[in-house]
Amino acid sequence: MKIVLVGRGKGQRKIQWIHCVLLCLVLSLIMGLGVLYGAYFLFHWWKPANFFSGMLLGLGLVIVGLIGGLQTPLEKLTPLDQ
Repeated sequence: MKIVLVGRGKGQRKIQWIHCVLLCLVLSLIMGLGVLYGAYFLFHWWKPANFFSGMLLGLGLVIVGLIGGLQTPLEKLTPLDQ
């Protein structure tokens, strides 16, 4: 399965916002829980700040992917069926 954040539609770049939001939510949740439990098992810290720092990492990954998609030449973008 391929998740397209930025595609080509009608001769211009189109951002698939629903994919961006869903990917951001899923990555933030997974990475937040990973950092939270990792800090707990390694250092025996149970702080909500660990969860939020992991969420920021997930958000950052989606932003980097979105910027990378916007910098891709138009000819190399995945065509959208809309």
